[in-house]
Amino acid sequence: MYVYVYMTDISEFVEAGFPLFQLRDAGFTASELIVFFTASELKNVGFSASELKQAGLGLNELIALGYSISELRDNNFTASEMYDANISANVLKVAGYSLDEIITANYSYTEVFSAFPDNISELIRIGYTATILHNLGFSLTELVNNGFSATDIAPIGYSAQELLNANFSLIDLYRANYSASELKSLGYGFNTLLEIGYTLFELKSAGFIIYPSVQTFSIPVQTYGSDNFTITNPESTSNGSWTYISYNSNIATISNGVITIKGKGNCIIQAIQSETDSYNEYTASCILNVVDVSSAAPIRCATNVSFEHFLNTAITYGAIASNIQSHIIESNYAKTITSTTKCAITSV
Repeated sequence: MYVYVYMTDISEFVEAGFPLFQLRDAGFTASELIVFFTASELKNVGFSASELKQAGLGLNELIALGYSISELRDNNFTASEMYDANISANVLKVAGYSLDEIITANYSYTEVFSAFPDNISELIRIGYTATILHNLGFSLTELVNNGFSATDIAPIGYSAQELLNANFSLIDLYRANYSASELKSLGYGFNTLLEIGYTLFELKSAGFIIYPSVQTFSIPVQTYGSDNFTITNPESTSNGSWTYISYNSNIATISNGVITIKGKGNCIIQAIQSETDSYNEYTASCILNVVDVSSAAPIRCATNVSFEHFLNTAITYGAIASNIQSHIIESNYAKTITSTTKCAITSV
C-alpha cells in the first residue's frame, strides 16, 4: 500500500531531505533556496552568478565564491558594477570588456589609458582630448602626429613659438585664438597680422599705433567781417569726435566747432579726432587766411558766356570781372556773376 504525500512549501521539501540538485531540477530558484542553503552550495549545483545576484549576493561575494570576472561579464555584470566593486580597468580588459564598456564607468583617464596604451586612435575616438593626452604624458610632437590641430592644442598652454616650431602656420595660430600681441612679440608686423584676420581693435590692443584714413583738412579763405561758420569735419575711417583749436585768437576763435572771425591775417587751426577702440588720436592742421574785402582775388569766367539780359556783347574767356562790375555781387569767398546763364568761375 502506497501513501502519497502532497507538499507545496519549499521548507517541507527541505525537511523531507530532498537533495539540493533535485530541488533545483524541480524549478526552485536560487532566491527561494538561499534561505536554506549556502551560496557556495548553490554555486556547486550549477546556479549562475546572475541567479545568485538575483538571490541577493553582491559582486564581491560572487567573486569570493570563485566566479571569474569573465563569468561575471558573461552574466551581464556591467563595467560600472565592476568599478563599484573596485575591479581595475586592466582586469576588465583581460576579462573581455571593451574600451567602450569601460569608458562608461567612472574609471579615470589614467586607468583607462593604462589598460589601452596602444589604442590611441580609439581613445581619441571616444573623446580623449589633446589636453587629456598631454596630461598622460604625450609630447607636442605626438599630439601633432595624432592629428590634433592648433585649436585642439592651444588650451594646453604651448606658446605661439612652440606651435610655429611644430609647423603650424600663422593662420592656424589665429584660428586657435593666439593673441596679436604674442605674434607681434615674435616680430610679425601690422600688415601681416591684418591680412590673416586680426581686427584693428586687436592690433591696437597689441600695441600697434593705428591712425585713421582722413581726407585733407582745409578751410577756405575767409573775408574779414563775414558771419560765423561751422567747420566741416573731414571724412575719416574713424568715428571719433572732432575738436578744433585756434592758435591765434586775434584772428579767429572756435567754440564747439564754430569759427568766429576776429581779425585779418593767417591763423593755424588744428583738428583733433579722439581715440577710439580701433584708432589712435589723430591730429591735422591748416592755415586759415582771413583777408580784407578789397584784397579778394579777381574772378575770371572759365568759358565763353553770353549775357543777353545785361550786355549786348559777349564776355570772352579771360575777361576781368571788374569790367562787368554792374553785374557782380560780393560774397564771403569771391565775386559771383548774377546771371541766369550758366558760368563756371575760377579765382586767379
